[in-house]
Amino acid sequence: MIHTDDFASPENPVLWWPRLIKEALEPIARGAPSISYVRTSWGPGHPTFNDRQLGTIQPNEIREWVADLEDREYSPATIAKAFQIVSRCFRVAVSDGLIPRTPCREIKLPTNDRDERRFLSPTEVEQLAAAMKNRYRLVVLTGAYTGLRFGELAALRLDDLDLLRRTLRVDEQLSRQGSSRMTPGPLKSKKAYRTIGIPTFLAEDLAAHLSAFPSSTDFVFSHESGGPLDYGRFRRRHWHPAVEVSIGEPCTPHDLRHTHVAMLIADGQSPRYIADRLGHKSTRTVLDVYGHLYEDADEAVMEGLERLRGAAQTDTRRTPGDLTRPRCGQKSGLTRALTLWALTDSNRRPLPCKGSALAN
Repeated sequence: MIHTDDFASPENPVLWWPRLIKEALEPIARGAPSISYVRTSWGPGHPTFNDRQLGTIQPNEIREWVADLEDREYSPATIAKAFQIVSRCFRVAVSDGLIPRTPCREIKLPTNDRDERRFLSPTEVEQLAAAMKNRYRLVVLTGAYTGLRFGELAALRLDDLDLLRRTLRVDEQLSRQGSSRMTPGPLKSKKAYRTIGIPTFLAEDLAAHLSAFPSSTDFVFSHESGGPLDYGRFRRRHWHPAVEVSIGEPCTPHDLRHTHVAMLIADGQSPRYIADRLGHKSTRTVLDVYGHLYEDADEAVMEGLERLRGAAQTDTRRTPGDLTRPRCGQKSGLTRALTLWALTDSNRRPLPCKGSALAN
């Protein structure tokens, strides 16, 4: 139970949110990931709620907080968990007689509808990038070919790029704190801190971008005045107009991340590789969200097995005189089939032994 005296002073009996969040959260969800999201938005240091009276927080402010989490690209599931924690805090306050009613009433939370995800084809990615202003063209290409979240893209700095080695480091994200501008902060989890490879074309395009659009800050992507990209303004002023004249709505910046996963699955990459590249702790997220895309990949594997069996049958029909060691540089039918199978298998295997070894 939380006592009113813990929140009050003799001069001004104020019920403080920071103390409530500490008292109510620690017993019910110690160490849960969602706690950090709640603390970031509601805990001490927040520009809006740090010095607020508990009883003055209204439902419309809860709605604004939920909308802010959406803008910062937290998933509907994460927002729901965070809201449950905040709602429980206020229910505890009501139960203990600290406030008469909870502000967590009639709050509409975002839904997680698979049909809302859009997977762009490589051609659509090019069309969308071409419709952007030149300054933001690489935002689209980098998002589609790295899978970074918008906040991670916006936080990229010059020293995060190693264009010679074709790698990119993700070690922070930009997010909006209340109504203030986008500010750098920690990533969602330890696994989100990562270094990933990038295609050669993207490394070359990024080098050209940095030369054409130098920034007064060290951010790779910036707006015309040189400051960091703001998610809301970017969507309104650049993203939606480009989408409308190129690939058509609906499409959000986060769909570039979905598109990247679809590309990796089409290339036969494993769920473990994809999870590591996206910064997910477990493959479960990949399988739960994108598992349906693996159906087409399974067909490619079956075709590889068919070719393998066909090559084996061809080799067994050959006469003893034909079963000679292949000439230098020549591969047997089985070797060719194994090579094709390795290229289509979602669990990459080393290429098979040379034809001479198989002949022996």
